[in-house]
Amino acid sequence: MQQSIADCRNAKKKDLKDPKKYFDIEKDFNLLYAAFFETYKIDLKDGIKNLTVKQFEALFQGLPNKTKLMQIIELRQMDRSKIKDSKLAKLFDEVNLNNTDDFISNSITSFSQSFKK
Repeated sequence: MQQSIADCRNAKKKDLKDPKKYFDIEKDFNLLYAAFFETYKIDLKDGIKNLTVKQFEALFQGLPNKTKLMQIIELRQMDRSKIKDSKLAKLFDEVNLNNTDDFISNSITSFSQSFKK
């Protein structure tokens, strides 16, 4: 799965005809905000005006896999037809940007619950 995250981070180098979507700045903003704050202690609501686009891209590409944002992006890149676990399949359906309306609330709740033991 590490390779799939790297692929997503380098998506701009891929063929843009691929209709699948793994990241949406508007729907994922809360997760992005949390990941930047957790990783870099940057408050995107205030600190983004101090970043260039290249700096932002570099920081985004450097987000660790432990952040919820990167875990959800990794999940979105899975092939739904190959997911056997019913909980994981349900979670995939809830965070999939290609067919969901209420992404943020559904994904955060489901994702958090799926890892509680």
